[in-house]
Amino acid sequence: MQSPTVGLQEAIATSDSEQDESTTPLADNQQTVEVVKLGGFATRFQAAPPTGPPLSEELATGIRGLISEKLDEAAIKEIMDKHVPPVNLDILEVPKVNPLIWENIPAKTKSKDLRLQKLQRPLVKGIVAVARCFPDNPTVEQQEALALLAQTNTEINMY
Repeated sequence: MQSPTVGLQEAIATSDSEQDESTTPLADNQQTVEVVKLGGFATRFQAAPPTGPPLSEELATGIRGLISEKLDEAAIKEIMDKHVPPVNLDILEVPKVNPLIWENIPAKTKSKDLRLQKLQRPLVKGIVAVARCFPDNPTVEQQEALALLAQTNTEINMY
């Protein structure tokens, strides 16, 4: 299955390279998106997401596949079980709700919290795995990557 974002990017690329207007299907079971390229002076007002230098094609293809497809639950569990937090970073765990408070929370809130925990668990394990890949003096880019992941975890905690 192709992700809507990838389909849209391909539709835009097709529109840019082949014609001014096109209709490109996102996937067999999804609606089509009509992409209209503005002409003349209006092109400078079209918003395009910023992009950086390319990754290797193999890495880009691998990441695209990981992002666009649901991964095998058993494989993910096996990977997550390997990445336990370091002894000096016990904060890298999914927060638990006090059982006395949990008993008094409405079912809808519990359901939402459980979904957020399910989302947060692989994020925290990923932070552990990424942190273990860093040298003692990480580059600025590595520091920023970890900061973005940590901020995502903080945002989930505040939700």
